[in-house]
Amino acid sequence: MAPGEAGRTTVAIVSCDIVSHSAESDIDVQTQRVTAINRIVTAAIAGAGAGHAVWASGGDGGHVIFRGDGWPAHALALVAALRGWSASEKVPLRVTAHVGRVRFLAGADGRAQAVGDGINAAGWLLSRGPAAGVLVSRAFREAIEESGAGVPVLFDGDRSLRDKTGRAQQLQLMSVGADRSTWDSPTEEDRRRLHSAERAGAGWETIYWAKRILQINRRDAEAEDAIGRLQRRQLGYLREEVRGESNPFFELLTQNDLREVILAGHLVERDYNEYICRTGDEGETMFVILRGQVGVYLPGTQAESDGVAQPDFTHEEGEIVGELAFAMSRRRTADLVALTDTTLLTFDIREMERRLPRNAWKNVGAFIRARTLEHVSQRVPYLVGANQSGPLTGADRPWERILAEIEDHCDLLPLQRTGSTRLTFDRVRNLDDANGHGIWLLVGGRLRGLTESEPPGARVPGSSLAGEDYPLLWVDLPGTVVLPKWEFHIEKEPVTILHLRESGLVRLDAPQRDAFYRDLRLAAANCFEYDAFLSYNSGDTETADRWQRALTEAGLHVFRDVPTHGEEFPSRLLAAIRQSRALVAFVSPHVMVRSPAENWVMREINAHRYYFDESRVFPVILPGGSHRDIVRGFTPIKVDRDEAGAMARLVSELKALRDGVREPPYGYAEKPDVPGGFVSAT
Repeated sequence: MAPGEAGRTTVAIVSCDIVSHSAESDIDVQTQRVTAINRIVTAAIAGAGAGHAVWASGGDGGHVIFRGDGWPAHALALVAALRGWSASEKVPLRVTAHVGRVRFLAGADGRAQAVGDGINAAGWLLSRGPAAGVLVSRAFREAIEESGAGVPVLFDGDRSLRDKTGRAQQLQLMSVGADRSTWDSPTEEDRRRLHSAERAGAGWETIYWAKRILQINRRDAEAEDAIGRLQRRQLGYLREEVRGESNPFFELLTQNDLREVILAGHLVERDYNEYICRTGDEGETMFVILRGQVGVYLPGTQAESDGVAQPDFTHEEGEIVGELAFAMSRRRTADLVALTDTTLLTFDIREMERRLPRNAWKNVGAFIRARTLEHVSQRVPYLVGANQSGPLTGADRPWERILAEIEDHCDLLPLQRTGSTRLTFDRVRNLDDANGHGIWLLVGGRLRGLTESEPPGARVPGSSLAGEDYPLLWVDLPGTVVLPKWEFHIEKEPVTILHLRESGLVRLDAPQRDAFYRDLRLAAANCFEYDAFLSYNSGDTETADRWQRALTEAGLHVFRDVPTHGEEFPSRLLAAIRQSRALVAFVSPHVMVRSPAENWVMREINAHRYYFDESRVFPVILPGGSHRDIVRGFTPIKVDRDEAGAMARLVSELKALRDGVREPPYGYAEKPDVPGGFVSAT
């Protein structure tokens, strides 16, 4: 006898399982169905005789194990009874049959319990059984054919399927009497579950099963109709803390638009503990969770004492994840991990924009803008701020309500690719339907400031701005803060820009507006290319050399040109003056003896004061010089005998401007260049 064969016996096993039993929400219906199954099984056991049949219940079905001689007739009678009940009650029921070897032992309740390959194979076979017929193993078929049972039986529909061990098992459909067995169509089970989900009003489950069917046939009318019948009230959150709250992505859509949006989504399934995306991954999709849980792990998440990192946030069915990369067309900001087997409905922003009707896309855009504004506002100091210390948090109204009002006056502008990689203010302004004043922030992509103002041979590249930092690009609030319109080179696409229109900002209460404008001016320091424009006479070249080296060694970025003769201002000088946070004027006897028309230091000072109503000029008074007739209204830095001390003072002042400790220069209106240059202040 082979090892392990002692006590084992060959048995026949007829198994059954009600399809989608757990999806039935009515407990009375569940009870009626299970009672009916139990009644049929009780009759089968009684018919087989005492000790010749054992029932292993599985809740909504189970296994009847026949042992001893004469079982074929009883097994076939049980199969016929189960199939008859399924047909009459219109309840889908899987029925399978197998012959194998088991060992019996006394169970916890004292009844016989079967263990071994036979019962294991029966359980696997039941998971593969169709609701449209009876599935049997080759061993069962051979046993029935050898028995010569008097009941007419037909075997057909042979298939070879791999079991849990990877071995191929030969299976057949069995028809008893007039009842004909067929294989389910590939989507038959999905259809049954779709119908159950609809009856239960389970919106997310309805979407899941409908999308599975549409994966096979993208024009399946039944699945499309199920999606078309969905109501927004069925698409709320299921997590306990937010149960019943509406999903904001869908709540603004009309019934028809809701259908179009869901049809535009793609089904993605991930196993437990599998990454959905990683921090830094590229991606323009967002995800709605249909099944399971998703953990959000922010960069720098630390492992707990047991070595397992805990998610910073956990999201469940109906909730949205990954929307920031979707909204801002940028890299992922966190790791997303499936905490269970998880199914997601994914949306690609470009595809949705192409497919959706204009009104539907407008409503989706409102959701995208709201999420973007909420995220960005908590990361820039002049709105909500990182620690909710910004000006929008200092009012009687909650900042969330204030943001909701501003959101109606903001635009998210994805920049379309063109032949040019030059980005100008006018190009972006033409993208905006409102075409109004306001502020513009980079939220996706990477730009570099153009530096036509650099003198020939300059090695310092323009400043690089990354969307991840949400830098200000332009500020145009006439009467309050207006900055020169810097131009950029596109380094990385796609580029996305957030425009907060003036019409939304003026809705802030007066104290909030004052605080907002103050903090905005401080943050506007990054809207300049240079920390300082060095203005000097050719007779002070050696002094300018020393000061330039000192400023550069201190980490400051300065513009310095070679003084020339002539009356016309070169365009690069005007650009450099507009792109500098401060003008440093070296005032010496060489400067004082020049007439206004030939005095380039005075002309450059006047140009700075012309462009900026609130200007930032630092007169450096060299020995023998006087600022009274050259530049009035600014505190001079006198060199005298302590040049190093004067340099340190200037470095401190310029760093305060660069770091946003002091406000940079700004105007109250945009001012065009003056032909011929500047002779006196306007």
